Amino acid sequence: MRINLKNLFLRKIKIKKMKFTVSSQLLRDNLSKIYGVVGSNNVITILDNFLFTLEKDKLTVISSDVEISMKVEIAVQSSDSGSLAVPAKKLMDTIKFIADQPLLMSINETENALDIKTNNGDYKLTGFNAKEFPELAQIKDAQLVNIDSTTLNHAIGQASFAIGTDESRKAMTGLYCQFDKDGATFVATDAQKLVRFKRRDVNSDGTFNFILPKKVLAQLKTSLSGETSAVEISFNKNHCSFNFGNIYLICRLIESQYPDYNAVIPTNNPNILVASREELLSSLKRLTPYTSQSTHQVVFQIVGSQLTVSATDIDYASEGRENLMVNYNGEDFTIGFNSKYLSEILSTIHSEEVMIEMSTPARACLILPNETNDKESILMLIMPIMVN
Repeated sequence: MRINLKNLFLRKIKIKKMKFTVSSQLLRDNLSKIYGVVGSNNVITILDNFLFTLEKDKLTVISSDVEISMKVEIAVQSSDSGSLAVPAKKLMDTIKFIADQPLLMSINETENALDIKTNNGDYKLTGFNAKEFPELAQIKDAQLVNIDSTTLNHAIGQASFAIGTDESRKAMTGLYCQFDKDGATFVATDAQKLVRFKRRDVNSDGTFNFILPKKVLAQLKTSLSGETSAVEISFNKNHCSFNFGNIYLICRLIESQYPDYNAVIPTNNPNILVASREELLSSLKRLTPYTSQSTHQVVFQIVGSQLTVSATDIDYASEGRENLMVNYNGEDFTIGFNSKYLSEILSTIHSEEVMIEMSTPARACLILPNETNDKESILMLIMPIMVN
């Protein structure tokens, strides 16, 4: 067989490597912000990759799972341009333990490969043609809202624990966000507990609402940590995007009708208990091991200014009981709660004292911080458990 040396030579000279230099720490920190989007069981193989796009001194990296896409821009040293889909997990495992140092990286579009050179090693990752990676969705006829990054991060932290997991109630598997002239309202519920967090210092030109999937919230929490810039939120009926710092996130919204949460918030609650949040939470932590494994029930018995919290596990013949001094206004009262749900609520509220408003042992109870805040308010609701 004759080898055409001329064609072989021409093929070799067409191979061009687009080189750039980047700090290993900078690359690791930024890729960590978007790596959570990469799924472990992607149906589309290309989504196991990061999309690298080099444009001289800027490296843009995109991750996607179709429902959510994230983009981060990283400053690099280069005069070249090129693109490549790079295996995300292998790249993260490679740079995870590299000490802070400059990395010399080369994109080889001909071989679909990324070469990495460190102070004491060389690595080659074979990827895919960048054209196979799906394009970012575009938001048409979008509405815009701006919110401070710290405020958004705080709102997600206050409400996301109450989001439901029942896929038959799709709307309740996300965070309901509403913007109007009075500010911003964030609501989450799983039908056993509910959180309504309001922020008054968020401006909006109209009334808008949408439901964010839970996975988006986890990604935002990771990316917003330490961020102190404004967040531009752009959305229509199908998609929503968040633009802040060097991060851009776009996601598909939950297209479902959120339940009328105001209808389940009781307004007439004559029995009001005020207690130390930390004392009550500590008591629940000690008593939870003594609760039934199926109901996790604790019983509140209030007589005068004394609250008795008790738990019984009949299956294991164990029980516990504690007495707390509280401020109480109402009739002598007995009510049961799921100790784990109540502990989650008390762990989320940030105040020295909490106020628990009750009407009857069968109706929802409200839990609020026993203090006022000019910029925000939070209301927690918990459904009781019937006491045998």
